[in-house]
Amino acid sequence: IPTMKSLRYLLISLLAILTTNEVFACWYEWYDVSGYYMYRVYEEAPKTAPKMEIGKVFPEIEANCIGWQKLTSATIPLEDIYKVVYKMSLEDFEKICNNRKAKYENKFVEWITKKDTAILDFLRLAKANEYIRVKHNSRWYYPTMDIGINMSLEDVVEEALSVKDARLRDRYLLQAVRALFSLTRYEECVALWDNEVSKLPEDNLMRQLIQPYIAGAEFRLNHTDRAMEYFAHIGDVESLYYCANQLGHPTSKVGILEMVCRYAPNSPYIAQSLQRYIREVEPDGATFGSYGSGYAEEQERARRDRIKWLRPFCLKMAKNSKYPVF
Repeated sequence: IPTMKSLRYLLISLLAILTTNEVFACWYEWYDVSGYYMYRVYEEAPKTAPKMEIGKVFPEIEANCIGWQKLTSATIPLEDIYKVVYKMSLEDFEKICNNRKAKYENKFVEWITKKDTAILDFLRLAKANEYIRVKHNSRWYYPTMDIGINMSLEDVVEEALSVKDARLRDRYLLQAVRALFSLTRYEECVALWDNEVSKLPEDNLMRQLIQPYIAGAEFRLNHTDRAMEYFAHIGDVESLYYCANQLGHPTSKVGILEMVCRYAPNSPYIAQSLQRYIREVEPDGATFGSYGSGYAEEQERARRDRIKWLRPFCLKMAKNSKYPVF
């Protein structure tokens, strides 16, 4: 967790950036990119990742694969889990469901077809849910369209909420919320959150994946304050920005970050967002090296304007004990 020492590094970084180009009078210096990346308190890439498309894998995907590994066996490669959960089509998965006695090279498939068919049934529902939701979101979709599956989103909701398996309950809740959201049954999404999901530990991955849907549901129910609190807690800056504009209160990125601090001062996403903003204002060499370039000078002015917004915000954060993440 970032400390006051980390925040001091941030302030030093900002001051260094502000003074960078005032040493030389006649030319823009060329800097190596590594010389600027000074404020680093959050590791954006996972330290360990499965041997798959590591450059494309989001942290929550890896966490989900690890979760499935814990529910099955540590001997199952994360790559095998990833291929089944994220890459396998509903059609191919249905073939496995209909031929459970076959021998499979994929160790995850072998496990769930022989030793834990409850997971097999869950994944079948999850893939059906995603398939139907994609069809519903198509601009060409109409209610009487044959989408090639004998199941509806209403069926998904009913089945997901009927399963009481404690091991998989949180995963079924995610499927129920996704289906309910696609059906625009936002009140029921919020009710599920209030009655059950919110009682899960805050570090529960399924709770974390459900919360954006609840934020969106609250916003569509015109519960804007609650929606913004949820968006702030999960660090969804873009949605916060959208909400602010919808309310007629357009603001800067720093203003959005202040909203995150106001709604959820303990949110770990404050440090993550700060780090991204600092990276955006750090010179990358592209705007330097060509003295007299109007584009370079314009970029430099814009960069300095953004730093002027960041610096007082960081100073305020450093002086206010309300924000414990620092």
